Amino acid sequence: SSAASDVYKRQRSDLIVAEHAIRDIVYLTSTLHRVHGVKFAWWGHGRDRSVENPTGAKAAAEWLKSRLARFADGYFAYTQGIREEMIANGLPPDRVFALQNTIDIDEQRRAYEHVIPRRSELRRELGVESDYVLLFVGRFTANKRIPFLLDAFTRLRERRSDVHLFLVGGGGESLGLDRIPGVRWFGGIEDIDRLA
Repeated sequence: SSAASDVYKRQRSDLIVAEHAIRDIVYLTSTLHRVHGVKFAWWGHGRDRSVENPTGAKAAAEWLKSRLARFADGYFAYTQGIREEMIANGLPPDRVFALQNTIDIDEQRRAYEHVIPRRSELRRELGVESDYVLLFVGRFTANKRIPFLLDAFTRLRERRSDVHLFLVGGGGESLGLDRIPGVRWFGGIEDIDRLA
């Protein structure tokens, strides 16, 4: 589109990096960078890891996504394993980089230390008197095996009624978490101070 072309011209970027996710409209304009002499790279997981064996439209979308990745000037993979997978899918090794994606542990530590003086107060607010609290933080996708975690927790709770399981992450709406004794689901939390 001419609007996307104008963005490329105005920005004068050396490199454009976009998330490698099929839902992003950037796929439609990802090859325009060559026309304007701008380098373009993807950042991502390669395939959608929340779907084990895609079929139908999802399989077609994943195939298209892997093919479009070949047109980029570079690919920033989250891990070495993803880098190897992208190379096996046809990307040149000299254009695929593993960044060992992780969190900013210093920022996490500061947030945690900030709430330490309020731990007793927070426990009271959450209705938890026990020191036995298990925590899961992540997306509720099939590969995270949340039903297995819930089953294991239920068995543990039969032996130890003072244990609690806190779950943080998106996608738990259909699991009936509010019906499991000792389980508390907070949904997705992006505020680092609240998460600490």
